[in-house]
Amino acid sequence: MVMEKNAMAKPGRPVRQDLTEARRARILDAACGVFTEKGYHRSTTKAIAAAAGVSEGAIYYHFVGKKDLLIGVLDRLLGNTQLSTDQSIPDTDFRTFYSTTVQARIGRAQPWVTTLFSLMSDVLTDPELAQHLYKTNLAPLIRRSENMLKAFVARGDVRDVNVPVMARLSVVLGLGVDLLYLMGDEVIRTELESPSDKLAQAISTLVLDGIASR
Repeated sequence: MVMEKNAMAKPGRPVRQDLTEARRARILDAACGVFTEKGYHRSTTKAIAAAAGVSEGAIYYHFVGKKDLLIGVLDRLLGNTQLSTDQSIPDTDFRTFYSTTVQARIGRAQPWVTTLFSLMSDVLTDPELAQHLYKTNLAPLIRRSENMLKAFVARGDVRDVNVPVMARLSVVLGLGVDLLYLMGDEVIRTELESPSDKLAQAISTLVLDGIASR
């Protein structure tokens, strides 16, 4: 849990700003726990405030309401909603870029897999909320993936593929790994809890090389 009193100012930034960000992070930590335990619809901002050790008013200082809190939690799980749409290519080859991206995604999502899927049942039964979360969380992630793929295709690192479909399959593959982990698949659980990058390398091999003999 992020502790506000332990927040240290970053160079060039006011202490107040760092304390504000620490409090916001602490509220999101609490929301993760409450949402995981009770589900989205049964959770209240009052319970989240109590878990975070702040007033309910502090919740509304940082977030518009419970739905905004949910967006903040899912940002941690699915990626930042403000991902750049810039099509510039990183100064590395595509294989290295893809493997590093997969490993980073695994490292970010793995601690929160239980939270993600405890929320999905509530989200998917609420069409308005599902559409809202798709537009604010998944669509920007897919859009960035499309832009990066197009840029690598243009450079000649990737062959001419159906970019929109491939970008979406990459997202589906990641969620599938999360689902197997949550369901207790021993192989995936072992790999995800291992400090090695073998799972990321296996996913990269499947996507980039296929598994058919040549």
